[in-house]
Parts: sequence; C-alpha cells; structure tokens
Amino acid sequence: MHILGCVSLNGGDAAILVAQREVLLRQWPGARVTASDTDAVVASRYLPDITFVPFLAPAAPREGARLPARASRLLHRAACARVKAAASLHARGLPALARAVVPPAAAEALATMAAADVLTYTGGTSLTDNYALGDKVFDLDVARRLRKPLAFFPQSAGPFRKQENREGLRPVLAAADLVLLRDERSFRHVVEVGADPGRCRVVPDIVFVLARPGLLESGDRPDTAHPPRLAVSVREWAHFRDKDRERGMADYADSLRAAVVSAVRERGAEVTFVSTCQGRPEYVRDDSAFAVRVVEGLPADVREHVVVDRAAHHPEELIDVLAGFDAMLSTRLHGAISAVCAGVPTLTVAYEYKTTEVWGQMGLSEWSVEIDDVTPGILSERVLALLDDAPRLRKLVAAAVPPMAAGAEAVGPLVAGVVDRRSA
Repeated sequence: MHILGCVSLNGGDAAILVAQREVLLRQWPGARVTASDTDAVVASRYLPDITFVPFLAPAAPREGARLPARASRLLHRAACARVKAAASLHARGLPALARAVVPPAAAEALATMAAADVLTYTGGTSLTDNYALGDKVFDLDVARRLRKPLAFFPQSAGPFRKQENREGLRPVLAAADLVLLRDERSFRHVVEVGADPGRCRVVPDIVFVLARPGLLESGDRPDTAHPPRLAVSVREWAHFRDKDRERGMADYADSLRAAVVSAVRERGAEVTFVSTCQGRPEYVRDDSAFAVRVVEGLPADVREHVVVDRAAHHPEELIDVLAGFDAMLSTRLHGAISAVCAGVPTLTVAYEYKTTEVWGQMGLSEWSVEIDDVTPGILSERVLALLDDAPRLRKLVAAAVPPMAAGAEAVGPLVAGVVDRRSA
C-alpha cells in the first residue's frame, strides 16, 4: 500500500497519515504501508514506523542557475519525461529498463510505488488553489501511468479556478477508481473538474478513526479539583476574505487575546497554547511562534495563567495531551478533531470551509466561527459560553464522534473494493 502527496512535518497531515495507515492495517493486517513525502528523510525521524520515499517530480529550475533559462527549462522537461517514461515501462513489466532511465532516488521511489497493490493519495486539504499543486499533480500523473488501482483518501478539494490546476487534475481524477471527499461542496468541485460521480463518496475525516471510546464514554471533566483548563490552537493565515494579511492577522490576534483575557479573568481558567504544527524546526510553519506573540500582548496578570507548549507531539500523543483539558479553542482543524476524539468540547475558528463542514456534520455548527468574522467581542462571548456549557457539550461530543469514527473506518472496505474489482 502506498500513499502519495504527504507533507508529514505538518502535524495535521501527520495525523491524517497515521490514521490512513491504521485504516489500511485494519483492512490488511501485516500490510507494508509506504508513503511519498516532501521531506522523506526528516519525516522518517518523526514517524519511524512508516517507510518514506521522496516525491518523484524533478526539481524545477531556479532563478540564477548557471545555465540559460531556456536550457534549464528544456532539461527539466526532459527529466520529467524520463520519470513518466519509467512509469510506463514499469506498467509494461520492464522494471530494469525503468530503473535505467531515471536517477537512483527516483528509481527507488518509483519501484516502491510500482510494487504496491493500491496507490492512494493522502487526505486533507492539499488539492486547492491556495497551494502550489505542480509536484503533487506530477506524482498523481505518474501513478496513473503505472496503471495501478488509484484511490483518494477523504479530501476537502477545490474550488479549482486556476486553469493549470484544472488541466492537471482532470486526467488523474477521471482515471481514479475511488475519490473520497469530506463534504458535498468538495464532491461538486471534483466532479466539475472531471471525476466520475459514480466513483465519488462523501465520508468523514479519516482522523476520526483515532477516537478514544473510553474518553468519550467518561463524560466527566478530567479533574474537577482544578480551575477549568482551556487549550488554544492558533495559526498564521494569509487568505482573508475582505482584508489584507496584515489587517486580518491583527484582528485575529486581538480577538484571541480578548478571549483568553475573558477566560482567565471571568472564569479563572488556566490556558495552554498547543497545536498540531509546532516543534518541528525543519517545517516552514510553527504555530507556537505565533502563540508566543499573542501571549506577549496579554496583560501581566493574565500571562501568569497562560503557557505555550512548543513541543512536537506525535498525533496520538496529542490526543492524550488534549484529554486533560476541559475545552479547546482551535483554529487548526486536526487540533479540533484530536480534541473531540478525546471527548473535549471544542470551538473552532474556521479559516477554510472544511472546518465548518466537519463541525456541521457533527451537529456542532454553532460551535464554529469563521476567521473573517471573529472580533474580540464575538470570540470572548463564545469562549465563555464554551466553558460554561462544557458538561452538556461533552455529552454532545460523545454522541457525535462515534458515527464519524465508524464512517472513517469504512474507508478501508471502500479501498479494498477497488482492489478487488481491479483484480477481478
């Protein structure tokens, strides 16, 4: 089993990968699960149980290279063509020839993909115009040329307004045996690009398979002898609806500070900033760095009750950490899902529609506010309501998560169906 498109230094993506591996191993006990990652060497240090290989897309020419721009582009196109040719050779049963036409690292990665019984593309929100898709689309096109069963794990995808993304995704989505989406909006987006609607299904986010039934069933606060404990997840964001990045981030930070001040002064809360994307210096983003800036702007009497956890947490370890809190305010979707998997009531700050969709599926829409709409007053009011209503919300979470977990676990049989149909 091979999983394409991973960015495992992002803690949310790491949670997705761990959950996908779990689903595959439940379906095929003892199976070998491998993954393509943007930084395969470093990813293997954080997730040593998974064998990683690099992306296949050859590095694009950089400005200032010694060769003229035209020559660099021609060489890059030739390198891309060789990888695709090697994939076609593998599909024809000629692995030795395939290995001969590409560099050793690419040959190893391609051989790993060719040996898999099914190729899958990792779930999450990587297929959107907000991100550069070139390398991921390239690897998907190589997977298509290998003529293996191809399935997409649960996605929030699109909308696709950029022509290059529409053109790049159309053939791989049309060729896919199974495309799983996290919401109906994403379903429409991929069908518009070229996916066969008969091969598309809406299922819950895969990370719900990591839910802890024992924690969900307990229904009680972790420790009633202490003041309420509030976890807070934050992140940098650039794509505000009606504001530039600087204004949007300033308003967001002010709202976070107001909410923390209210929680500490009015409810006596102890606050810990903790997120999925932190503690990995090799990754481009560190949510805890922004958390430190938020905390530095708090009044001195409030700062005494606030801690910033800057450590990197394995996805399953993070669930254990969050289980000790009474409530969570989370901007990261998989920080929020990790919290509810531990039974912790969570108010989300939705920076993309994926969050509002997931919280709506659980019947918790009122506990999600869009990042463009947050103000100090709104976020303070919602956090106080979250803390006050936590006992009732724990029961709602305990009822909402198991169906999501069951739906996510059903992904395994869906992928198995693809393999069985191809074999037949």
